[in-house]
Amino acid sequence: MPVSREGEEIRAEIRKPLSLRRQIGYDQKFLDDYEPGVNRYLPEQILSRLHEIGRTPEVGKPAGACARNILERLRVDFAWASSRLEGCTYTRPEAELLIVSGRPAPGRHALETRMVFNHKAAIMMLAGNADKIGFDALTLRNLHAVLSSGFHRRSIEIPGAVFSPPLMPRFIEERFLLLIEKADAISDPFEQAFFVMVQLAYLQPFADANKPVSRLAANIPLFRHNFYPLSFIDVPEPAYTEGTLGVHELGRIELLRDVFVWAYERSCLRYRKAQ
Repeated sequence: MPVSREGEEIRAEIRKPLSLRRQIGYDQKFLDDYEPGVNRYLPEQILSRLHEIGRTPEVGKPAGACARNILERLRVDFAWASSRLEGCTYTRPEAELLIVSGRPAPGRHALETRMVFNHKAAIMMLAGNADKIGFDALTLRNLHAVLSSGFHRRSIEIPGAVFSPPLMPRFIEERFLLLIEKADAISDPFEQAFFVMVQLAYLQPFADANKPVSRLAANIPLFRHNFYPLSFIDVPEPAYTEGTLGVHELGRIELLRDVFVWAYERSCLRYRKAQ
């Protein structure tokens, strides 16, 4: 995966031993300083490229038309690829067999099977309700409920990181509502997608499944505007993890932006061929 100069700088810092990385907590300014219509995570050149490659024949049709046209492939791709980023060991053929026929792969843990099923249910919920969903608390909480179904509540501490997420429920709720307000005010669908992918994973408003929720939420504006969806197919897990750590530990988005752009290019290539 190609990495920018800024991404290389972040990767070099993140790969240092834990003992050489400074312990850090949630920084309110990271969200407060972002003003929709003033600040942008995605430069104009990147936005133009994403609009060009993401345009589909369904642009202008009712929300969700593109996602529904490729749903059979998308539900497998996303369920497998996003679960893999969470450590699931299912292969794509095994995930497809599970989703299509309900047959779990032999030797896989029951929680891995549940994870794949939950991802499939969540992406189908988004596709089936693209005209109703948006950046609001109900939508995001429903996504979390589907993704975390069948899992016990677990720690949100990040292994291998020096970042400590916020813990006070009232503070988290205030930040969560501000995040949603700012996301909803962003006019460009790709800027919206990347903003929520960055900020939801950084805040970690839920007890678990924060990164999967952020990856699903990134598809909300793409579904609504009938751009090709983002399935995270082929994304190297170390690249995604390091990009996320760059946000958490350094407050820098460039490496995760490299991952986002590359992942979207791969998704567009895949679904353009499928149509």
